[in-house]
Amino acid sequence: MTRERWDELIGQIKDDYRVTNDGQQPLEEEPGTSDFIEFTGPTGEVRLELITRPLVLGKKTFGGRKIGTAAGVQYQYSPDEVTLTLKAWRRQDGEWTEIDPAAFR
Repeated sequence: MTRERWDELIGQIKDDYRVTNDGQQPLEEEPGTSDFIEFTGPTGEVRLELITRPLVLGKKTFGGRKIGTAAGVQYQYSPDEVTLTLKAWRRQDGEWTEIDPAAFR
């Protein structure tokens, strides 16, 4: 999925279906943003989400040998390259359940 294809898809959805919610929000635990749209289609309520994250260039782990010392992972991100991930959900019984990507093949 490219940004251009996402914009085309959003335009088609807004033309053909009733949109209930759309927008952009920051990711909670990592850098990046999530663009989303919720709409009512022929299969019911659907939520599409395009997650934009900076490309991970490297990972460095740190920590100590003693009990109780801090340990963690530090990521090195690309300043100009990003990765795009498309996710889809369907509302069933009041809960959002993720749609298996194999269903689209």
